[in-house]
Amino acid sequence: MSYYPTIKGLHITSVVFNIGFFSLRYFWMIRDSPMLSRKWPSRVSVLNDSFLLAFGVSLVAMSTQNPFQSPWLMAKLIGLVMYASFGTIAIKRGSNKLVRIAMGMISLLIVVYIVCVAINHSPSIPIMYGHYKQALSN
Repeated sequence: MSYYPTIKGLHITSVVFNIGFFSLRYFWMIRDSPMLSRKWPSRVSVLNDSFLLAFGVSLVAMSTQNPFQSPWLMAKLIGLVMYASFGTIAIKRGSNKLVRIAMGMISLLIVVYIVCVAINHSPSIPIMYGHYKQALSN
């Protein structure tokens, strides 16, 4: 377990980069920037996604948690598939710009959910159950 904090730090760094780089590519799509059609953004995205997946799998293996028996990990996995699917539609596969913009917004909401799940180790959205309201009243 001595490498766990290092791998976790690399995983979090990859997550932050992923969100930032997706946001940048989404902005380019909205602005019809020629930067989006260059090859390097796609390659950088795939490379970071590969690192992100490797770090995530390593963390699960090191912690000996089973995603199928851990609701918060399963929620992250389902959210990840949804984020990747909607994100792909947002950046390049949407039939028109309005669809791409909507899918991008949905992708960003999904990634906020994934981060909340990771922080709270719970698949429920804290604001739904008044956790924040209760925390503020204490």
